[in-house]
Amino acid sequence: MQAESEPLTALSPRTSRVGRAVFGDMSDRRGDSIPRPTRLAIAICCGLVSFGLALAFRLLLGQKSSDFDQLVVGMRRVLDGSTPYTLTPLPGLEWPVYYPMPAMLMALPFVRLSLPVAHALFSGVSGLACGWGISKDGDAKLFAFATWSFILTISLGQWGLLLMAGATIPALGWVSIGKPNIGLAVAAGFAPRWAHGRALFVNVAAVGLLIVASFVLRPTWLTEWRMVLSTPTPHLVTPARILLGGGPLLLLGLLRWRLPEGRLLAVLACVPQTLSSYDGLILFLTVRTRREALVLVTGSMLITVYVAFVGPAPSYAETVHRFAPIRLLLLYLPALMIVLRRPNNGDVPQVFERLTGWLPSWLAGQRGCEPGSPA
Repeated sequence: MQAESEPLTALSPRTSRVGRAVFGDMSDRRGDSIPRPTRLAIAICCGLVSFGLALAFRLLLGQKSSDFDQLVVGMRRVLDGSTPYTLTPLPGLEWPVYYPMPAMLMALPFVRLSLPVAHALFSGVSGLACGWGISKDGDAKLFAFATWSFILTISLGQWGLLLMAGATIPALGWVSIGKPNIGLAVAAGFAPRWAHGRALFVNVAAVGLLIVASFVLRPTWLTEWRMVLSTPTPHLVTPARILLGGGPLLLLGLLRWRLPEGRLLAVLACVPQTLSSYDGLILFLTVRTRREALVLVTGSMLITVYVAFVGPAPSYAETVHRFAPIRLLLLYLPALMIVLRRPNNGDVPQVFERLTGWLPSWLAGQRGCEPGSPA
């Protein structure tokens, strides 16, 4: 036995070195901080991959439309003096426009482009900003780009990448106004980081400009938007109401109310959303180590296999409800467990700090910046 064990003992260090070279150090520590030139290279790669993938979906695979098309088509109608808010889909779209007017203003630079090119550029810019932002405190969050959630986000022209950029780049916090439901959860978690120095000025100015410009261009947009939102939306679900998948448990994120990730999960539990694969991308904001990231990557893969095996329901709304419990069980609850393993330590605005005197010590937590949190 000793003779057999000696080669294995000698092989083990080599195997470990090869594994680290190929897969990196998957220990439970945080990924090392990344130099700015490397982060820039990562961001450019993320942007190019996102741009190329979106263009491939539209031009090579024949995809007819994306959610970002709603913004471009809607903005074109506003510039023509027509309302973008109709109870039936506008020509070329699959859904009515559910986005607020400030979101359509963000699409203003794209209105003269073809829809496929606009979709690809939006995805590319979002990927570039996200790659830069989430690589600030290590490479763990970059594992999000290895999931089906990322692929679907690009295919549908969704906001996940841009919202992740807004969470991790303080001066981009204002983009959360473009998708108010998920944006509200991101703001609940990360808005305290947006309210300092130059970032505060940029965010207040950008949000103010978007709101004012919205009413100048379309004074009745808010009433028209609310009219569309008042129609039945069976494809939207609220996670806290889904008992089978443990949705109410996400409210336990409030036990880590000092952490941005805890607040993010608690508010995500309360806002209506499609709970589709692309919505899961935002959960990678909760990871800080590679091991934590691999937990979510594994959950995402298992969900993808399960959805492919079971197949979609006859309608999109039924599909959302069919797979919502398994998404909560394999992706959202693991993200919650990741956050609950951390101490409830972190800085919060002074108005909330004053309330801690009324809380028991186990819930009040302690002041102090989270290690490695983005500035």
